[in-house]
Amino acid sequence: WFLFDVLVVVLDWVFLWLGANAVLRLGKSSNRLTRVVRTMRLLRSVKLHRLLTQLVEAVKSETLKTMFNICSLAFAILLFNHYFACGWYMVGNSEHNSHSWTTRYLEDTTMLYQYTTSLHWSLTQFTPAAMEVHAQTLLERLYSIVTLFFAMITFSTFTGSITAHMTALRKLQSEPNRQQKILQDYFRDHGVSADLAH
Repeated sequence: WFLFDVLVVVLDWVFLWLGANAVLRLGKSSNRLTRVVRTMRLLRSVKLHRLLTQLVEAVKSETLKTMFNICSLAFAILLFNHYFACGWYMVGNSEHNSHSWTTRYLEDTTMLYQYTTSLHWSLTQFTPAAMEVHAQTLLERLYSIVTLFFAMITFSTFTGSITAHMTALRKLQSEPNRQQKILQDYFRDHGVSADLAH
């Protein structure tokens, strides 16, 4: 993987050095090149997944494994929300009319405010929450419906997984207490003295 990583990083640095508009100046061949680079970055995520799996397998503590699984689920939800937020912003900007949500709610605002508003909208679709930003056009409404459908499935799955992991964590934490209680009951039932038990 070393040569592959070096190639991806070198291409990233070249694009950074050439500037954001350099890819556009290269013409049609640049579209193919940028798609190849993006695909190569995506392939790196396969490597990351394998490394994380090896890391989790190396951890001996079931409590740490469970906590890692909970954190990875939360990160996955945040990543989904990021992509849906970017899509929501893109849909709002693609309309080029005065009725889109971006022109209604984001006039004369910073890029950070625009992103956080989009992310806030996305998070409200995945959770039982509300906010003042909502669809203004048909395309935005359709995007909202698709997002809500995906969010309904994802949120219920996420909630079930978190519940299962938390139950497993509580069971792991209560197991030593249960073992101690069994041992104390055995000592009491068989008349083992306290001095001998310690």
